[in-house]
Formats: sequence, C-alpha cells, structure tokens
Amino acid sequence: MKAIVLTVLVLVGHTLAASTNHDEYTKQAIDELKHMQTSRFLTLNVQPKCTEEDNSIECCISFKLTGKFRKICIKVTLSPKKSDASFDLVFDGQLVFSRDLQVGQVCAPLPNKLKALKSCVDVYYVNLDTKPPALSFECCFTIKMAGIMKLKPNCIRLDKDGILSQHS
Repeated sequence: MKAIVLTVLVLVGHTLAASTNHDEYTKQAIDELKHMQTSRFLTLNVQPKCTEEDNSIECCISFKLTGKFRKICIKVTLSPKKSDASFDLVFDGQLVFSRDLQVGQVCAPLPNKLKALKSCVDVYYVNLDTKPPALSFECCFTIKMAGIMKLKPNCIRLDKDGILSQHS
C-alpha cells in the first residue's frame, strides 16, 4: 500500500516538475513516507472503522505497536429518555475506561457580586434522533435562579431540515 502511495507521489512529482516548490514538497513527502515504512514502533494498518446501532456508535482502529497487532475502540451510547450517555474505551478487548455522563442538572454561580448565589439548568426531557438523513433533537428544561425564581421556557426542537424552533 505504501509502495503504491510512494509511486503515485513520484509520478505526481514528475508531472509538477515545472515548479521548484512542488519538487521540494514531493521530495519531502517521499522522505516522510520512506521513514514511515521503516518505522518499527507504531504502524497504522487501516483507517478507523465505525459501526452504528440505534443510539450508539463504536469506532475502532487496528495498528501495529512494537511488532504486535493491536486494536483500540471507543464506544459512545446515548440514552435520550434518561438524559445520559456512556463512554467506553477498549484496548485489545479489555475495558480500560468507562464513564457515564448525566445531563440532568447543571449549576453555576451567578456573575459578579451575586457569585454566592447559583443558577441551575435542569434538563427534564431529551429526545435525540441520530438516524439519517440528519441529526434531530428535542429538549425541555427549567432554569432556577438562586432558589427564588424558576423559569420554564418553551422546549427547543431541531428538526431534520436544520430548523430550530420552540414549542410548549
């Protein structure tokens, strides 16, 4: 594969020989490809492959590390009804890292002199659709200001045509 890429680069380099800048870039690219070919530490063998199922996506890449073939995968699963997501990192079939992320309530202090008080956004409904032709979602939330005021704005919707709207 690398030999084919190297051959194509050489042919392109000769075709563009009228410009010295192209010759310099071609020579540099050839030198880098030769170095990659002789590298023994890390060699990528294929492009990442991703598979999708309902509300999850998993991307894996195979590579050669110190002479051994390895595989690393990242999987993200969304649970729109529960407003959460999970993230998994798997190396050679072994789970290395897993984290659950809750959307739910996010709080932050108010700005300036009111920083002793906090405001919170509480997401109580999320509907996410990742199926083609495009991403769409619907999200409803309340805003709590310093425990003395509660706002319930209209829900937000992004449809498959990319139109953002509000509804109650």
